[in-house]
Amino acid sequence: MITISVLLENTTKLVSTKAKHGLSIAIDAKDSHILLDVGPNALFAKNALQMQYDLRKIDTLVLSHSHVDHTGGLSTFAQINPTADIFLFDNPDSRYYVKVLGFLPFNVSLKAPRAVAKRITTLHDNHSIHANACFIKNTCTAYSKPQLNVNLYKKEKDGLVSDNFSHEGILVIEDEGELVLFNSCSHTGVCNSIESVRQQYKNQKIRAYVGGFHFHDPLRNANESKENLDAFVRYIQESGINLYTGHCTGIENIRYLQSKLGDQIQRIATGESLCI
Repeated sequence: MITISVLLENTTKLVSTKAKHGLSIAIDAKDSHILLDVGPNALFAKNALQMQYDLRKIDTLVLSHSHVDHTGGLSTFAQINPTADIFLFDNPDSRYYVKVLGFLPFNVSLKAPRAVAKRITTLHDNHSIHANACFIKNTCTAYSKPQLNVNLYKKEKDGLVSDNFSHEGILVIEDEGELVLFNSCSHTGVCNSIESVRQQYKNQKIRAYVGGFHFHDPLRNANESKENLDAFVRYIQESGINLYTGHCTGIENIRYLQSKLGDQIQRIATGESLCI
C-alpha cells in the first residue's frame, strides 16, 4: 500500500495543524519518499513537525506546476532538506498571473531565491523518479479542461496569454501491479490526466487518483457547472477509480460528488495520514 500524509490543504482535521489555501502531500511507497508540492509558505513544514513527519527523509520533491500555492514553501524545504531532487515541467523563471475582478493581473508565479531555484531540474519529457514512480506530461486533450482556468494566464513576449498548463505534471506510482495517480490541481482536467496515464501504461489498473480538481475559484466564489460535474461523475463511475480530493475541488463540489459517487470519493484534509 501507499501511505500519504497531508501536510497542507485548505482545511484541517487536527487542532495542532493549520490549514491554508494550497497543497502539500508526502508519499511513502516501498523505498521511495516523495513530496508532492510545498504549499504557499513554510506552514507545510510546521504541520509536518506536528505530525512527526521527518522531511529530511524525502528523496524527491515533485512540483506539480508553477503556481505559488504549490511552490511557495520551496525555500523552507531547501533549508530542511539539502539533498532531495526537485523536478518541475517548467523553467523556474516563468511568470503566471490570475486576473482579479477579470482584469487586474496578480502574480501567482513560483518564488524562490536564485540558489534554491537552481536546484530545480526542468523536465521536458516523462521522467522516471524511482523504479515504481514516474512524473509524466499530459498528452490527452479529448476531454474538456475545467472552466475555471479562464482567469489564469502565462506571461509571453507579447504579453499575457491564456495558460495552457504545459507546466503541469502527473505523478504516477506503481503499487502491487496497480497505479495511483497524483495531480495537485488537475488544470488539464482529471479525465485527460487519467487518459494520459492510460496511454503510457497499457492495460494497467488505475486504483486511485489523488489531488484537487480545480472545480472551485475562491476569488470569484465560482464553481464548475453542474453539467460538467455530472459528466465527470459518469466518467468516474465507469472507470471504477477511487478519488481522494480537496484543495481547489471546493467543499460544495465535493459534497455534490459524494452524493453521486458515495464511497468512491473521499475528502482529504491537513493532518491526515491515509493508506491508499
